[in-house]
Amino acid sequence: MFVLANIMMCTAQSDTTSTHRRVRGLVRTCVPIRIVDAPSSIYIRAVVDSTLPDSTTDAVLYCMQVRTVLDSAVIPVVNVLGLVGTRIPVTIQSRADSAVILRPRVRVAIDPTAVYQLVLPIRADTITVDSVLTCEPWNGRRGGVIELHASQVIIFDSGRVDVSARGHRGGRRSADGGSCSLTQACDPAQSGRTAEKGESIVVPDPQCISGHISWASGGGGGDAHNAGGGGGGNGGAGGRGGDQWSCGLPLGMHGMPGCAIRDTTFDRFVFGGGGGGGHQNNSVGTDGVAGGGIVVLHAPRIEGDTVRVVADGENNSRAAANDGGGGGGAGGTIVVDVCTIAAQLNASLRGGQGGNCAGGHGPGGGGGGGRLLVEPSALQRADSTLRVERSGGISGVNGGPGATFNARPGEPGIIVPLCARVSTHQISSATELAIGDIDTLMILSRDTSSRCPVIITHTITVVGSSLLPLIDSMRFDSSVSVRVERRAADTTMIIVSLPSTSSTAIPLLGLLHQDTISVIRQTTSVSFPDSIPSCTWPPDERVIVTRACGLPLRLVRRWTPLRVTAESFNGVIDVTVDGSTNTPTDIVVSTMQGRVVASGVCSAYERRSDHEWRGTSVITSDHLARGMYVVTVYSQQGIASATLFLAR
Repeated sequence: MFVLANIMMCTAQSDTTSTHRRVRGLVRTCVPIRIVDAPSSIYIRAVVDSTLPDSTTDAVLYCMQVRTVLDSAVIPVVNVLGLVGTRIPVTIQSRADSAVILRPRVRVAIDPTAVYQLVLPIRADTITVDSVLTCEPWNGRRGGVIELHASQVIIFDSGRVDVSARGHRGGRRSADGGSCSLTQACDPAQSGRTAEKGESIVVPDPQCISGHISWASGGGGGDAHNAGGGGGGNGGAGGRGGDQWSCGLPLGMHGMPGCAIRDTTFDRFVFGGGGGGGHQNNSVGTDGVAGGGIVVLHAPRIEGDTVRVVADGENNSRAAANDGGGGGGAGGTIVVDVCTIAAQLNASLRGGQGGNCAGGHGPGGGGGGGRLLVEPSALQRADSTLRVERSGGISGVNGGPGATFNARPGEPGIIVPLCARVSTHQISSATELAIGDIDTLMILSRDTSSRCPVIITHTITVVGSSLLPLIDSMRFDSSVSVRVERRAADTTMIIVSLPSTSSTAIPLLGLLHQDTISVIRQTTSVSFPDSIPSCTWPPDERVIVTRACGLPLRLVRRWTPLRVTAESFNGVIDVTVDGSTNTPTDIVVSTMQGRVVASGVCSAYERRSDHEWRGTSVITSDHLARGMYVVTVYSQQGIASATLFLAR
């Protein structure tokens, strides 16, 4: 049983300081907003109502529905449309009564014709959920979303977050009436001919409020005579509604299933679609029911006794008797933007059951399962603490087990990574190389947060015989995996896997060969177990020209051999490295018997000429005894050593 607390905005119940918040009950964190215009990506003019506290400075702008023309073709999947599902952090820059100026923290497009709402995240260093936490249902202007943002940890103390049936609303059953075998794809209002479509990510067309065609993720309504409504869709498609009463031919059209929503960026937050209404002529049909809402958990860590987050679609529990049953609601969206899951996290995104009815009439279709979006590093670890229920809802029946009258269950939901959270490496290389010269293909980290490192795989294909990767002479960090495959006489593939926070370099040697141009094609991906879709990025291509002496436009470079010198005084060893590159060089100090006693990295280089660099490094030696030592440097150019005598 929900414990509801009638407390405005972000805080349902709080009993400690602002750095530790206990939340439970009903929270009102959603505010209706109307976009007036967005003259640039720098600010947005909007109108809000009085439920936005004057003290609010930070919020999140959600695009809930867009206005678009849908193809009436029967398809099981629809790609996300326009900006729907986008989530934009904003700062409330100024406010005068209901007029506000919002400043987006990222540069994104804004569609003033779309339906938006402001969501106020619940923020604290530590957030504890110690009972049932829920929110207002979506009413067409606001509701259905809970965001918990903890800078340290979210704790579940015998509590759960539950936004079941808080998403898109179900369509109403038809008005009484209709004749047998009447099919109606679109109707401007609820009528005796057909029931309403379930609500979805698309603002309804006033000329197509009702009808058997689904409205994107919303299930279609049942047509005459007594057909069932379709289930709502989200991660999985909904199920079709049951057939009409067998009173003539051709058969009336059942409510079509709500479409599954596919997103190539894997970072759209949407409600579960509502089920379509059933058709009635005896005033005992049933409405479609609502889909699940949205929960966002954002923290470095989650812990607790039992962590449970629920965004199920609504079950259509009312029987329709001698009329059509309404469709079930689809599961909603749960976002786990968390690095460490220190307790078993149970996420439920089940589709709702379609409505039952009496024998010979059309039951409702089941709702599709929802979508779970997870921080990629947690998915990559195949964390056994993450358990997901995402089944589609079963269809209704018309008299007994298995008597579905062709109504169908919803499809299972999906688990997808938050690919937009991954900061990929920067890839760079020279455009020209002299024969016998060495240059490097640099793979440089751009991940400065270090919050959730993820393993990224770069597949680099070198087409052409004038470049040779010198992998055998390299010593890579233990976190870096490099593999070379010779696919053909002129094709070499280099597979590099490394954390998003690490960098590395691949040395390339210019060869004398009939090919003077080599093409490097590079693709980037982050892979996950259990058939979870990989994160992929568009391929990159670069050309390296290898030039030799005798060509009209030759490139001549002076080769600087790798050298190392070392001097000791006042408890430190000064190491100087001369070479033809300025990439970091590993330094190892060992005894004459080979035991390593100190190490360091030379990364501070000074350019001395076109292809000559000098680097210096200081290594502490006050813990070393008097005697002879070997100082060895490991570079992409090779290995060099020098002897050193320490006097005490």
